[in-house]
Amino acid sequence: MGHKDNMTEVRTKSAKRAGVITIILALCLVGVKAIAWAMSGSVSVLASLSDSVMDAVVSGMNWLAVRYSSKPADEDHRYGHGKIEGLAALAQALLLAGVSIFVGIEAIHRWQEPKALTDMVLVTGMMVVSLIGSAIIIMVQKKSIAESGSLAIEADHAHYSADVVQHALVIAALCIAYFDGPLWVDLLTAVIIALWMLMSAYGIARKGIDMILDRELPMVERKALLEVIKAHPQVLGVHDLRAIKSGMKELIFFDIEAAPEMSLHDAHAITRDLENAILKIYPYAEIMIHVDPHGEIEDSRHTVASIHH
Repeated sequence: MGHKDNMTEVRTKSAKRAGVITIILALCLVGVKAIAWAMSGSVSVLASLSDSVMDAVVSGMNWLAVRYSSKPADEDHRYGHGKIEGLAALAQALLLAGVSIFVGIEAIHRWQEPKALTDMVLVTGMMVVSLIGSAIIIMVQKKSIAESGSLAIEADHAHYSADVVQHALVIAALCIAYFDGPLWVDLLTAVIIALWMLMSAYGIARKGIDMILDRELPMVERKALLEVIKAHPQVLGVHDLRAIKSGMKELIFFDIEAAPEMSLHDAHAITRDLENAILKIYPYAEIMIHVDPHGEIEDSRHTVASIHH
């Protein structure tokens, strides 16, 4: 097994490990919040519980997506299976949006039929425990994102990060209720959480769709790639750079121009130099380089005039 294969295996193991830990802790949070809601009747706790149930389901989906996306390329999927992560992110966004609508409807019903909250001290303590659990999940996922670059883990991390603020809001609402504050504070907190989930769903869906539709890497990253390519002394021109994200790796394709009299051996050496330079930036990238004689750059692949210099 080569060095790059070893690195890929480490990256995949990190994402899978983070997924398992997240699922276990998410199920624990569901249990704690279910008890807290049954004891208190708080709509804000129900909102947090609904989010945690969705988190547990989606974390399971993401774990499966990471397992599938890490499968090596085969005869039917020559670019690998990475885009399953984009589909998982899109499914996650739809579930998140559905849960947010459910919570909003429940808050409206509770507004119409107010109900006093009970067992505030114990329930508040449970929510503090839930906050700590979410913080642990975030730390595990943050480490995994740095190691793996997985969109599925990143999508999970986005709403678990929001959960910390969400838990703080619920705890504040419960404290206000304990000191005989107005019941609408609990309802307002539930609505805020619902809107927060809806915004998170939009951001996650956008990233998932971008991956499925092969959206290019951000311009700042493309410019950095071009600078690396142009820095090679024997590269006389570069065009048709294509750089996209597919699961936990990047797919980078481009054309370079070299001296027409150059031997095939020397042209190949240039591409090897460029591959090594790019792999320092994107260690798991799949790179394809086409070499053109200087000044002869017309071919059927060049369909976007603005990037064909």
